[in-house]
Amino acid sequence: EMLRSLVGSEMCIRDSTGAVPWSEIQDYYAMGDIFVSASTSETQGLTYAEALASGLPILVRRDECLKGILNPMKNGMDYNEQDEFLHGYHYLAGKIHEKNLKEEIRESIHFLAVDTFAENVEKVYQGLVG
Repeated sequence: EMLRSLVGSEMCIRDSTGAVPWSEIQDYYAMGDIFVSASTSETQGLTYAEALASGLPILVRRDECLKGILNPMKNGMDYNEQDEFLHGYHYLAGKIHEKNLKEEIRESIHFLAVDTFAENVEKVYQGLVG
C-alpha cells in the first residue's frame, strides 16, 4: 500500500510468484510494464537479465551486480532513496509506450546471448593459452 500511495493508483502491483516452470517465465514477464526490485541480495542478476531479455525496463536497487547490465535511462533506472525510486518510476512509466523501447532494451543485453557469451569466453581462453 505504501508503494501504491507513492506512485499513484495507476500502478498495478503483482507480488512475487515464487518458482515457476522455466518454459513459462516469459509469460510472467510479459504481464508487466516495468520490472521493479528492491533486492540487494542478487548475486548474478539473473532476474534482471530475464526482465531485460523480455523487453522490460528495470527499476532496481543500486547494486554492484548490475554493472554492465543496467544502462541508466536506456534500459532502466536504479535507486537507493525514495525520491530516486519515484523519479525512476515516473521516467520509465513515461517511456514504456515508445515504439522501439522493447527492442532497444533487448539489444542492450545482447552480450549475454549464448553465441556472444560463448565467443567472449573463447577469446578469454585463447588469451590464456596463447
